Amino acid sequence: MPGSLKQRSALWFGRFQPPSVAHTAALHAILGEWERLCIGIVTENIGQTCEIEDRWAQYHERMSLISYGKGRNPFTPCEVKAMWLESIKAQDLTDRVSCVIVPRPECWRELNVIYSPAAYDVVMVANGSNDTYIDDFRKRHGAEMYGRPLSWTQPLFILHNSNIRSHILRGDTTWDRFLPKGTYEKFIELDGAARIERIELEALHQTSKM
Repeated sequence: MPGSLKQRSALWFGRFQPPSVAHTAALHAILGEWERLCIGIVTENIGQTCEIEDRWAQYHERMSLISYGKGRNPFTPCEVKAMWLESIKAQDLTDRVSCVIVPRPECWRELNVIYSPAAYDVVMVANGSNDTYIDDFRKRHGAEMYGRPLSWTQPLFILHNSNIRSHILRGDTTWDRFLPKGTYEKFIELDGAARIERIELEALHQTSKM
């Protein structure tokens, strides 16, 4: 392992619906700088009240709209974790990468207690949210919100999960090239394509009733 790697751990938050080859590219970009990585799979349903500060309220509402609306998360956090773990194992990275399920960071009061700024760097993928407001907000206020300076990484390419869903909904069977080994097999086991199609049809049905 190169001696130039940072001895602190990287902490990377996301929903990963599902983990894609772009996420894998980001993972390798992070591991090119940090010795270890903890992937925080973000969920709203972790059994605690979200105590949001007023200054983060607009960001929180925007995230709720674009990331946690109905149909946005076809897989449970446990399923996402299972897909990640299979991918990590397939890449022989279990000694460097771990996964945990966490609350939304903007209302997680214990973040800096459990993941001390002295030991963990929060890493963001540059322009990774597919939303200009979210990306700009993180760049301007992220250090204050996360209680530490943010580190930014730029993987070789960006692939938003909406692209995967679009391929599936069009019946384009080449969507499988977007999922890394390990994740793909777990995705098939979960009948992921059929689940995405069903959720999309339910959303269209609800829209037509309005």
